[in-house]
Amino acid sequence: MISFWEHEILEIQKSMGFRFPAHVEFDKMTLANEDSEKALLIQLADRNLISEETLQRKFGDNPDMEKIRINRETKDRGMGRKPTKSGPFHDANGELGLKKIALQTQVVTPSEVGVELDERQDGEKSGLELRNSQGPNKTGPEKGPGGHPQQGRPKNSKDNGPRKTKTVNPRSKAVLQVRAKAAQEEISNIINPLILDMNGKKNLRSLSISEFAEAERIKFGVLFNLQSLSKIDANSVNIALQNSLPVDISAAYSDWVAEFVKEVGRNPGVDECRQIQTSLYSEHKAQ
Repeated sequence: MISFWEHEILEIQKSMGFRFPAHVEFDKMTLANEDSEKALLIQLADRNLISEETLQRKFGDNPDMEKIRINRETKDRGMGRKPTKSGPFHDANGELGLKKIALQTQVVTPSEVGVELDERQDGEKSGLELRNSQGPNKTGPEKGPGGHPQQGRPKNSKDNGPRKTKTVNPRSKAVLQVRAKAAQEEISNIINPLILDMNGKKNLRSLSISEFAEAERIKFGVLFNLQSLSKIDANSVNIALQNSLPVDISAAYSDWVAEFVKEVGRNPGVDECRQIQTSLYSEHKAQ
């Protein structure tokens, strides 16, 4: 190919009267799939199999200049002159998300996070007031009255006999997973329009990564707080929404998703998120 072009260039030089011939130089002599090659290079750099300098050179950038630019951008972000860089684990809500968690865990009041509430109508009660109005759970006749502090088992006392081993019925877990999977479809049909309206989107594909993750977490909270999996309607879903997802369950769900990302190398899809939720649901409800 080079010989062909050199011959053609000589002909152009003679016909145009140029003093020197042109020089043949190829920018990238590759016939491979450029997108696949770049994706492979990024993966090699993520696994520390090639250096960042090599990656930058492969993309045609000057590593020394890029180092200066990266240091300058890092300094600007540290001083607040640039927004935080987004990524797979970046929380776009920032302080708003922390306020939401504080309100859900009931450690602060709405006024402390700057929420202005309208006057409550006559006869209305919050979910917490409704639960408190029902009074403490009464023990059945077979259980007897509740105990008092310091009246339990004596300290450092030994067992009189072998403890009864805890048995977990695998069949019950499997049944819970199947029923929870079917319940997720009914919950999504009720919750999805509310999620789209809240985020101002036309369809679920328009949701961002953070919005999608928050939507799945809300649905999981509804699934976990449902009184019954056999009867799911707008009323039962509305009651379940009054209770937030328990902190330990929310933390476990985040850990399972992070473990999935670590093992697979990408964020879980819709079906994979729901599979994680049903597995976590059956683990705790079967106990």
